[in-house]
Amino acid sequence: MIIGLTIVAFGTSSPELAVNISAALSGSVDIAIGNVVGSNIFNIFLILGIAALIYPIDIQSKSVWIEIPLSLLSAVMLTLFANDIFFDRTATNVISRTDALGLLGFFIVFYVLYSTLLS
Repeated sequence: MIIGLTIVAFGTSSPELAVNISAALSGSVDIAIGNVVGSNIFNIFLILGIAALIYPIDIQSKSVWIEIPLSLLSAVMLTLFANDIFFDRTATNVISRTDALGLLGFFIVFYVLYSTLLS
C-alpha cells in the first residue's frame, strides 16, 4: 500500500515538479511556490470536497492524530521558512537550501513514521 500510494503521489505531482523546476531555473520562483501551495489548497478543499459530496469519507483515527497534525505542521514550517523578513529581520524572504533540507527531512520523517505505523 505504501509503495502504491507513493507511486500515485509522485506520479500525480510530476507535472507540477516539471513546472516548478522550469520556473525556478528561469528565475520565477514565485510561480513555483504559488504552484505548490495552490495545488495543495486545491486538492485539499476542492477535490476532497467533491469526493465527500459523491460519497461520505470515513476518517480513521490515525488520520486525525498523525496525518492532519503533521500536515498542519508542514504548513507552519513553510510559513516560518518563507517569512525571513518578519522572523529573521533580513532584507528579503528566501527559502534557502537549509530550509529545503529541513522540508525534505520533514518529508522523510513523515514517510518513515507513516510507513512504520501502517505496517
